[in-house]
Amino acid sequence: MSPLLLLAPPTPRVVPSLRVEAARIAAERFEDSWRLPEPGPLFGIDGGLWFVGAGHYRPRSTRAAALHGGSIAATLVGEILLAADSPLAGFGALLAGATLDAAGADADRAAEARR
Repeated sequence: MSPLLLLAPPTPRVVPSLRVEAARIAAERFEDSWRLPEPGPLFGIDGGLWFVGAGHYRPRSTRAAALHGGSIAATLVGEILLAADSPLAGFGALLAGATLDAAGADADRAAEARR
């Protein structure tokens, strides 16, 4: 073999579609994120304790738990309104759910910092 054949630069991997690649990367990040858990049972027992929602979520304060519950409720209402052909109200409810979720996460971090 000639030396030029042994030192050939590697050919870059061709991505068939940037959308497909973005979806693949989003799926990888989704699997590793506790903020986006896989759908599971709504009620159950985890580690001997009853839970509503994600069993692995343990709020660190009452405020964080209330904000998280409000986020769940607002998101459900948003989904219902979107399905009922009320896009503006549905989007507003989803936005409120996202805001409450962020506030709940901040309350969790604040409670953790106080410990």
